[in-house]
Amino acid sequence: MAAITSAFPLSPAATYGGDVTATTWDQDRIYGCLCDSSWAVGLAAGQSQLSQWFGADCSRSKCSFARDPSASLQYLTDSMCMAVAVRCPSGDDPMTSVDETDCSGVIAEGGVGTGATGNLCHVDCANRGICDFSSGACACFDGFYGSNCASLSPVN
Repeated sequence: MAAITSAFPLSPAATYGGDVTATTWDQDRIYGCLCDSSWAVGLAAGQSQLSQWFGADCSRSKCSFARDPSASLQYLTDSMCMAVAVRCPSGDDPMTSVDETDCSGVIAEGGVGTGATGNLCHVDCANRGICDFSSGACACFDGFYGSNCASLSPVN
């Protein structure tokens, strides 16, 4: 699986040298799932670096993602990074280019580089709700609504 180019972190972190035959010590012992996604995954513009489905058996689902509604007013900082949120430090628009899901601005181990301009930051529920990974549904905080919690509720 490490040789599959679409496996995360989008490039193989390990290089196996020598004889790749049945005598290779772990040849029959490395198993894993390459999870599917309903959105485009990769480093190009319009793609997200995180797959929709994840977990050892691909049974957990990320929630709909969107830019944080306050992103135009503040920069996404390390303190806002979670397992499913990323810092977006480079590119023409600082909210549209990512460093392979690494919150420190360092390319992920085994990574191929930063995302192209227009590469999407995966921020579950737009940081305005809680994701239920068993169902992939967002529970929005007060004042926000929508499948990805990116819409502001009208003021009464």
